[in-house]
Amino acid sequence: HGGGVDGLRARAHASASSSRARAPARVLAHGPGGGKHLDPTDVPKRSSAPVGVAGAVAEAPETPSPRERKNVYTETYGCQMNVNDSEVMLSVLADNGYDTTDDVHDADVILINTCAIRDKAEAKIWQRLAYFKSLRRRRKKNEKPVVGVLGCMAERLKTQLLEADQLADLVAGP
Repeated sequence: HGGGVDGLRARAHASASSSRARAPARVLAHGPGGGKHLDPTDVPKRSSAPVGVAGAVAEAPETPSPRERKNVYTETYGCQMNVNDSEVMLSVLADNGYDTTDDVHDADVILINTCAIRDKAEAKIWQRLAYFKSLRRRRKKNEKPVVGVLGCMAERLKTQLLEADQLADLVAGP
């Protein structure tokens, strides 16, 4: 892996440490921030009912049977952050009844995590989306895969992807 993820983390930490030394961080007292989702007033209160009382404990959702599970195919372009985002996404999907497949022809859902920084990467993504559209045309109506475009290219070109070119069923930006 040539240093792998640990090497990347070490370099990122060293870079962040050196940039912190040059410019001290500023903490804003007011305004929107990333911590709002951690506001303790938003956390529901725990039930004071004993565990044995009916309704006091939420049941975990049932794991779908193998035939109910769906297949998801993903392609990831761009930076390490996109790779990490794709891994998190696949983990959430796995917990919700999806299996990953390496064969796009077996997919019920096709997700492409995009990066629009380099023209070559964007051109490749347009080619892949055109290919996915051709796959959809060949399948029966009730077997067509859902195509989702994620990432920075999705954010920038959402109208074109959804309406003009109709290459995607869903778009989610960063």
